[in-house]
Amino acid sequence: MTFLWGSGAAYTNVASVGSIGSGSTGVTVSATVDRITMRPEHALSVGLITNELVTNAYKYAFTDGRIGHVDVRLAQANGKVELSVADNGVGCPEKPPCSAKTASS
Repeated sequence: MTFLWGSGAAYTNVASVGSIGSGSTGVTVSATVDRITMRPEHALSVGLITNELVTNAYKYAFTDGRIGHVDVRLAQANGKVELSVADNGVGCPEKPPCSAKTASS
């Protein structure tokens, strides 16, 4: 995926990925990115977090060769930057696999 940090209001990129990680096929990724200026160490952090979230979507949301879509958005409003990564995969289980233990008083 290519992010373009240049002039213009926003850049949108759509990529079709044949196979990654768990063997998912037919998964598309779209990215909508506002023109944002940030320090290199912040850009690196945003890139690492985005990579982890998209990788997790491929690994857990599109199992058994499911097709689907991952949407990545990076927007700036009121001096804050918001990163959103969403997918239309299988979703989370109703009950987590393990529950946090509570301390008794």
